[in-house]
Amino acid sequence: MKKRLLAIVCILLCIATLFSLVGCQAKATGTGSKKKDKDEDKVESELDESEDENNSASDESLEVEVSDQTESEIESESETQTETESETEKQTEKQTEKETDPIPGKSKAPNALRAKTYNLGSATDRKNFRFIGRMQYTNTGVLFDHCANAIEFQGYMTGDLKLLANSSGNNANDYTYLTVFIDGKRVDKRFVIAGMDQTITLATFTGNYFHTVRIVKQTELSNSDARLRSISMNGYLTGAPEERKYYIEFYGDSLTAGYSNIATKDYPTSEEGDAIYQDATQTYAFLASETLKADCSILAMSGVGLDQGWTSNNFMHYFSKFSYRRDSTAYSFTGARVPDLVVIHLGANDVTCGSSKSKFIENATALINYIHNGYGKKIPIIWAYDPG
Repeated sequence: MKKRLLAIVCILLCIATLFSLVGCQAKATGTGSKKKDKDEDKVESELDESEDENNSASDESLEVEVSDQTESEIESESETQTETESETEKQTEKQTEKETDPIPGKSKAPNALRAKTYNLGSATDRKNFRFIGRMQYTNTGVLFDHCANAIEFQGYMTGDLKLLANSSGNNANDYTYLTVFIDGKRVDKRFVIAGMDQTITLATFTGNYFHTVRIVKQTELSNSDARLRSISMNGYLTGAPEERKYYIEFYGDSLTAGYSNIATKDYPTSEEGDAIYQDATQTYAFLASETLKADCSILAMSGVGLDQGWTSNNFMHYFSKFSYRRDSTAYSFTGARVPDLVVIHLGANDVTCGSSKSKFIENATALINYIHNGYGKKIPIIWAYDPG
């Protein structure tokens, strides 16, 4: 019995010892695993920190590169983009301006049109007009004396366009004759200013449209002078038109003035040089300027010579003045538009009336110096001789 009990106790001790060993092993195994996990975590953490440091260094390198690019390439790209955007904006603005520029005879008035009179004796009102050629401005109007003198204006108009003006001449035929251009086209009708203040209807417009108008004097100063006092319309002007690119000034005698150039065979010889038979807008000077799209000024007198001619005095006596028919006020070049070219067509009357070569050369030199000194510039000059 004791032996059996002893055997059972031994077996239980063995089992207990076995379980104890298994538990210790299990405990030892668990502890090692945790240690290993900690070590692996530590390694991974160090690796992560290393990677973070590498990434941080890489980011810093990238930031340096980006910074370098920002200061050079990106700045250059930004400038290029700004320039491109600026050019695009300019093109857009230019295109918009082009699209919004009124078209003569086609663009309709944006506002209602009311009666309006522009007083040519007013400096403020004159800012709406462009004046071409030698003329004077007074508080009673513009002295519109020399042949091919022109006044140009533009704006929205409807109904009658009217000019108030006056004129004086040498005889019953010596009125002031005018040519009118509407939207760049010559009007067939010939307009005349005869005597004291009178109102002339230059055009009758239908619809409220934009129009350009140019009035040109056909008659030379020796036949008549004129004063333009006001322009009236239903509508309003939009500011003076732009000057043409080139400007030519002509000095001459009857060939330049247009003496009798629209006469027929059915007129008395005594009336040959009268204003009714003359039109400066059909002379070589005016037509050449129109062909070249240039503005022009014509200072010409039929029969005049540089030294001697059919007139009582020579060319310089008349044309060193603003308007020799009115007074002896000397012409002032101050503020005058400087021509790109001067054409002188004088000499035929000197030959006919017996001027000497030396006197002709002396007066020709004086005229050239007068032009160059007056404008303060040696302008190119073409001297044209009589074709005969």
